Amino acid sequence: SQGISSSVIYDKVMGKLRQLSLATGKLLDFGAGRGDFVKLVKAQADFKLDLHAIDLMQNHVDKVHWHVQDLNNPLKLDQQQFDIVTCIEVIE
Repeated sequence: SQGISSSVIYDKVMGKLRQLSLATGKLLDFGAGRGDFVKLVKAQADFKLDLHAIDLMQNHVDKVHWHVQDLNNPLKLDQQQFDIVTCIEVIE
């Protein structure tokens, strides 16, 4: 979609995180692309999540742990566990 529907989708996901009271913990954005979703989450004053993003492309997003990896291969996350995993617009 080249980001055309992203804001609508991001708003829905953010609403669900709030509805489920998931404003703390550890979040992994699987297939993060440019990091737009983790940037949005990071900008929310009421969210105190430990943010992680994984994608083939390396991006620098301040205060986000970025993991560079081909998503077609087994993940190498060293037994890390996450409270929330998002996968937004990865398979189209």
